[in-house]
Amino acid sequence: ASMLGAEIIVIGTAKVSSGGKVYNMISGQADINGKIVRADTGEILAVVPQARGKKPHISASTAGINATNEAAGKLGTDIIRQLIEKWSTQQSNFIKVFIVLKNADFMSYMTFESFLKAQTVSGIRNAYAKSLNESVAEFEVEFEGKAQALAMGLSRTSPDGLNFKVTGLSGNRITAEIIQQ
Repeated sequence: ASMLGAEIIVIGTAKVSSGGKVYNMISGQADINGKIVRADTGEILAVVPQARGKKPHISASTAGINATNEAAGKLGTDIIRQLIEKWSTQQSNFIKVFIVLKNADFMSYMTFESFLKAQTVSGIRNAYAKSLNESVAEFEVEFEGKAQALAMGLSRTSPDGLNFKVTGLSGNRITAEIIQQ
C-alpha cells in the first residue's frame, strides 16, 4: 500500500441485520468495527472494536442503510478522536522514525547504533537497534521533529569508518545504504 502512496490503511468489517418489526416498520441494525494502520510501519493508530447503529424504516434495505450510516458516523467520530489524541501527543513530544540500513554487517550495525545513540544529529532523543538480517539492519529512533529533518541530519554526518547515503524517505521510514570503500 505504501508503494502506491498510501499513508494509512483502513481495515474493518460491517454486519447488517434485521432487528424485526416495530409496529409497521422494520428495524435495521448494523455493527461495524475498524482500525487505522500506518502503511509504512504497520503501527496501529486507532481501533474501534464496535460501533452500533439502529434505525427503523418501512423498507428493510433503507433501514439497513440508515443503521449502517449511523454506525459509520460513530466509528468515524471515535477514530478521529483517537487520531487527534495520538498525533497531538506525538507532535508535542517526539515521533518514532524507523531507519532501514542496507549492506550492513555486524560491525557496521553496532557502529551505526552507537552513532545514533551519541545523538550526533540534533533532535535524536533515543535510538534502538532492532534487527540485522541478510545485510539489512533496522533501527528505531525517537526524534523531535519530522522524519525529513532526521534524514537531512543523517545525510550531513557519518560515523568514523562508515560511509552511508540516505536513499529513501516515506512517512516515518528512512532508507539508507552503506557505501563500500
